[in-house]
Amino acid sequence: MLAALKVEVNDPNLVEDLIGALRDTRCVVVQTGPRMLEVRSGWPTEGDGARYELDGFLRVWEAVHPGASATRVD
Repeated sequence: MLAALKVEVNDPNLVEDLIGALRDTRCVVVQTGPRMLEVRSGWPTEGDGARYELDGFLRVWEAVHPGASATRVD
């Protein structure tokens, strides 16, 4: 199984929305803190490809949620 990628959300009120959006794309998501998620990619990519896909997804999600920030943390 692919390693989990960590994502931090600036607004804890938006965490559930992001979890739902990621799960809609077949990602496996676990909330590990009030603003922290672990994401296993549901996309058919591995390694850097999964990171790039997640980063792109997060940018689109942020565009739909003005003022929101969701950042992959290493």
